[in-house]
Amino acid sequence: MEKEKIKKTRKIIFFLLLVVFVGIIIKLSPLFISLSTYEGRENFSKNITNLGIGGALQIVLLEICKAVVVFLPAEPIELLSGMCFGPVLRGSCYLYWSVY
Repeated sequence: MEKEKIKKTRKIIFFLLLVVFVGIIIKLSPLFISLSTYEGRENFSKNITNLGIGGALQIVLLEICKAVVVFLPAEPIELLSGMCFGPVLRGSCYLYWSVY
C-alpha cells in the first residue's frame, strides 16, 4: 500500500515537472527563434549587457542549468556568453567560474 502511494506521487511529480518544462519551452520558443537572426542576437546581447552584473549572473545560471539538465545544448549558451561579454576575458571568466 505504501509503495503504491510513493509510485503514484512520483508519477504525479514527474508529470507536473514535464508540464512545467514544456510550458517553459513554449514560452521561450520566440526567443530561440529570434536568436536565429542577426538582429535577434544583437538585441539579446544588448539586453544582457544592459543588465550589468545581473546579465553576467544570468549567463552563469544558464551554465549551471546546462550542467544540471543534461539535455540542454552547451554550445549556444557558450556562444551567446562570448557574444555578450567578449570571447577572451570576461566571457571566458564567466564560463570558467560557472564550471569550476
